[in-house]
Amino acid sequence: MQSAGTSHNRNSRGSKKLLEKVVVGFDRDAEIIRDKIAEDGKQLDVVSIVGMGGIGKTTLANKVYTDPFVVYHFHVRGWVTVSQTYDKRDLLIQVLSSIDDQLELKKASYSQLHEMLHRSLYCQRYLIVIDDIWSKEAWDKLKLFFPDHNTGSRILLTSRLTEVAAHAKSLGLIHHLQHLTEEESWKLLCEKVFKGDECPKWLIEPGMQIAKICHGLPLSVVVMAGVLAKEPRHKDVWLKISCSVHSYIAGDEKGCLETIALSFHHLPLHLRDFFLYLGGFPEDYLISSPWLLWVWIAEGFIQEDGSQSLVEIANGYLMDLVDRNLLIVEQLFAWCDVSVCKVHDLVRQLCVEKGKEERFFLKIWLATI
Repeated sequence: MQSAGTSHNRNSRGSKKLLEKVVVGFDRDAEIIRDKIAEDGKQLDVVSIVGMGGIGKTTLANKVYTDPFVVYHFHVRGWVTVSQTYDKRDLLIQVLSSIDDQLELKKASYSQLHEMLHRSLYCQRYLIVIDDIWSKEAWDKLKLFFPDHNTGSRILLTSRLTEVAAHAKSLGLIHHLQHLTEEESWKLLCEKVFKGDECPKWLIEPGMQIAKICHGLPLSVVVMAGVLAKEPRHKDVWLKISCSVHSYIAGDEKGCLETIALSFHHLPLHLRDFFLYLGGFPEDYLISSPWLLWVWIAEGFIQEDGSQSLVEIANGYLMDLVDRNLLIVEQLFAWCDVSVCKVHDLVRQLCVEKGKEERFFLKIWLATI
């Protein structure tokens, strides 16, 4: 078993690549959406990306959002993640921060934030991404934030629910994101596991079988890549994993949860408490990594080993979870350690379910008595 110290040192050197998004299979989708949002129409319009959880809606939206032509075409760009539960003031802070990260927002009132957003968008051609919206009611409230000055502005919306997209669109496009092909799934698996290196010949057959059983769901492929990346590159090991994957994966969200559960079952015992603790955060919550490390320490999860500080050991465990694709890195410090991270909502759901099964949070509560 690799020590926390080894894990921390290795990942610190390689962590500059943590924020590099591996995007496979979305080129045509991105082209369709980019062309639609750049059409000549002056009226504010909505383009939606719809698909199941884990299929890559946010990744595709980000690919469009950062496209050089899109950056050039729109005067102002902003991003807000909604989720099932939300606070309108927090949403205003999100979108304003994405437009200008120098704004002082913490002490501003709701009405002041609303006015600031109005001034930021006034008579500008803007693009706003509204990510992970779950209800028509949420859209009806959010759309009031975004004025229409006939400047060709666009809203790019992602949702699992077609009815939400249909409710939001006027003249716009509802783009149903399809699963990856087997070839694309295999390419994504290789990119995530081998980081640009060639896959050894003896691993191609079991690796392609694993990619195939992921049924084109990018999240499933990424989670399986996290499993494989931690295993020896031996054909018999990969064959064993390929034989067990089928029973965990189906073409629905429950199947995706079972895929993530496979990654959970591959976690070393010493990492499981750290993983389950993530289920205590709300959906899409941005977690301050230094704060998380100190909480883990305060909960008594970290044992001294005499050669490292408790913070260094905790950071090694954090980086191990990042390597397994169970934590998403949002920001890095200048020295390349993780500054802010979050948990994908399906991974969080698994944390909650496993935590209930193991009465994990009850154990945490009893330990504090």
